[in-house]
Amino acid sequence: MLWDCSRCGTDKLLGLDHRFCPGCGAPQDPERRYYPEDNDKIAVEDHAYTGADLACPACDTANASKAVHCVGCGSPMEGGGEVKTREEQSSDTAGDFDGDSASEARQEHRDAKLKEEEVRKADVGPQEAPESGRSGAGKAAFGLGALGLIGAVVVAFVLCCGVMMWSRDADLVVTGHSWERSVQIEVNKKVSKSDWKDKIPTAATDVRCKKKQKGTNKIADGESCKTVRSDNGDGTFKETEKCTTTYREEPTYSQHCDYRVKEWTTVRTPKASGRSLAEAPKWPKFTTKPGEREGQKSEVYTVDLVEEDGSTHSCTTGQESWSGFAMGSEWTGSIGRVTGSVSCGDLDPAGS
Repeated sequence: MLWDCSRCGTDKLLGLDHRFCPGCGAPQDPERRYYPEDNDKIAVEDHAYTGADLACPACDTANASKAVHCVGCGSPMEGGGEVKTREEQSSDTAGDFDGDSASEARQEHRDAKLKEEEVRKADVGPQEAPESGRSGAGKAAFGLGALGLIGAVVVAFVLCCGVMMWSRDADLVVTGHSWERSVQIEVNKKVSKSDWKDKIPTAATDVRCKKKQKGTNKIADGESCKTVRSDNGDGTFKETEKCTTTYREEPTYSQHCDYRVKEWTTVRTPKASGRSLAEAPKWPKFTTKPGEREGQKSEVYTVDLVEEDGSTHSCTTGQESWSGFAMGSEWTGSIGRVTGSVSCGDLDPAGS
């Protein structure tokens, strides 16, 4: 690794050998170490790696991991923490590296510290964050501010939910009734469909198939290799080759078919309807032709309502409940302010 002296400007100093600047004597800053260009690399021979450097607890000078006393101030190294190392650097496919510098190294360390601080603050929460030098009133204001922010978020959430559920009370009078019953008439006839050959039912006829792309397969197709530089943390770095398998995509084909198959299909839907409680709901009259059958039945019962201001509404319910809404009877309930909907099941007789 190389480093540049920030005091006198001497550059390309050796991270392993130059613990102090030979120009001005300033101690090496491990956070200014950077990867050299290929033509600036110097092979380290007979170097026994013992671990990343330790920062002196007293003066922050970088020392070899085996150091007992600091080379800068002589203080005991007990309690010294490992210096921060650079992120790995990978070459491009041609084996070339982007340029590196002491300023880029310094910025990388600054960014890492900012991220660590953000994580730490998120873990301890706003009330537990360091408050050195803050007065009692300041602490109180800080706590109130944090509570205010949390409160604002909660209020916003409640309002958003409330808007969807917002309703108003209303007095309603029954003004009408309606009902509708219907029956689906089905016939078992041939319909045209298409699917992959292995999904076609055995009863299918008029099958016509053609080759069609169904998907893709990933096929191993060699390797892509890069040289990766890793900071050892002691002023040296190592280079290793890392390879990943490359793949190519090959289309897969199968037989896709058009076919015809018999299915019960709705051909008509007879309906019966009425608009009075006096008229008992009934099913529509119909006759089935040869090959037809009676399919699904459905029924809807609607109550018409009006407010004092003339606003009209309606709600649907089951037949038994529907017949309990007498013409002209008065009810109380709620109406959605956004949707304007009324639920028959939520209505209560007026005065109850």
